[in-house]
Amino acid sequence: MTPAPSPPTAYSGGTRHGPFGILDPLAPLQAAVPMTSGLPPQSQRAPGPAAIRGIELIGHRGDPSRFPENTLVSLAGALGVGARSVEFDVRVAACGTPVLFHDASLERTTDGSGALVEHSLAQLRELDAGRWFHPSFSGTRVPTLEEALRVTLHAPAAGRARRVYMELKSVRESSDLSHILDILRRMEAMDRVVAISMDFSLLAKLRDLSPALVLGYVADDEASLDAGLHAVRRDRNALLDPDQNLLRRHPVRTSGWIEQGIRLATWTVNEPSHARELLALGVRRLATDDPGGLLVGISPGAVSAGEPSGAPPSPSAR
Repeated sequence: MTPAPSPPTAYSGGTRHGPFGILDPLAPLQAAVPMTSGLPPQSQRAPGPAAIRGIELIGHRGDPSRFPENTLVSLAGALGVGARSVEFDVRVAACGTPVLFHDASLERTTDGSGALVEHSLAQLRELDAGRWFHPSFSGTRVPTLEEALRVTLHAPAAGRARRVYMELKSVRESSDLSHILDILRRMEAMDRVVAISMDFSLLAKLRDLSPALVLGYVADDEASLDAGLHAVRRDRNALLDPDQNLLRRHPVRTSGWIEQGIRLATWTVNEPSHARELLALGVRRLATDDPGGLLVGISPGAVSAGEPSGAPPSPSAR
């Protein structure tokens, strides 16, 4: 998926606007309280606007407009301002442990260097994954997949994710995929996780290993969009997950797919005008870097959210 927004400039409490010019209601808490444990205290999780009926707003890497991406605090922060689901990236450490991380190398989002795959979990735990974003997040650690599932799917009801979108990055070994599936089963997450990837051969391996798991085909150009469309026509429980520009450029085509029953998600939707355009076409799963801000931008009168039309069924419903 697309890069997360640049980190915000330093701030010292008070009201702050996010990178998209939208009021950030929780900005003062980061400056006032360093959150190095990975989770904002319950008192800091101020509720955002209620979700609009039928929309599944997905926090892309959590809430990277306000927190360091792919961290526990970012995931909890997204759910705290109204996202119904979260997306995060998974890579496998040298010891075989799946961890949340986007890039192949460590430099951008930690104080480490080199390839992630060459570091064990113990070595990754020594790195600071928060200070690059803002000093108040110093001490934030790279989380494991199991920790992320516990925070999102096993949180108290008010902060629990409806669904998790797990983007697999360069996880090609069948043993690694089997280990990830074992974690999902142990965490009772199989029916609430969508495994997404730009690597369609990886998704084919996953399908062989787990016919029940819902898959999502991430497309960033017309060629991958065509390949993903072919895949979801064969697997009607799967999602097609294109870059939002591929949908907005061809509104008739997009609406036609929805009428045919093809399940769509899209990324990364940060502008309210783009979100409204996609909603008008019938797209109901929107991944965003700024879930709280986007909800403010598209909510004329917020009402309680329902399940989006055409949501992937759980394995028991198949």
